[in-house]
Amino acid sequence: RVRFSGPGSLFVTMNGMGVTQVRIKRVYEKPGPDDGFRVLVDRLWPRGIRKEDLSYDLWAKEIAPSPGLRSWFHRNEAERWGEFSRRYRLELEGSDSAGPFLEEIGKHRVVTLLYASKNAAENHALILKDFIEEAENDRLPGSVRTIVPGGTDRIINRFRHDTGDDSDQASISEYFFFP
Repeated sequence: RVRFSGPGSLFVTMNGMGVTQVRIKRVYEKPGPDDGFRVLVDRLWPRGIRKEDLSYDLWAKEIAPSPGLRSWFHRNEAERWGEFSRRYRLELEGSDSAGPFLEEIGKHRVVTLLYASKNAAENHALILKDFIEEAENDRLPGSVRTIVPGGTDRIINRFRHDTGDDSDQASISEYFFFP
């Protein structure tokens, strides 16, 4: 699978309403003026924060990992990350809430996903970000802009064609890069 965003980059989609930048931020970090539409993506309210003290626009607890999956993962996080990622993706793919969630965030130019986990390298917000990226990549035709901190941003228009086999997959046949 082709990845358009690397570590530390922002994934940006082109939609009918303009460009949507999807960012990830720990809920305990101070809100920034460029956070845009702030979405809390944890099922449980973050410890130590009063609801009136958190700056957020949407609490999307229905898109968070199920209680059973979350408690299973937290019993042994170090050894279960890979399997947790796979299971959470399956939950997202089968969720009735995923479609409306993707539609809602697509209405905003900047969306910041807020999570409470102390582990910035292995948390469900990263999996959700990947899910959003892949959902946008599957839209045809489409464009993706990747912004790499300290680098330049570019828009990648991509075109897909049927692979001709029974796998029901498409492959990317051409890229056009615009500075």
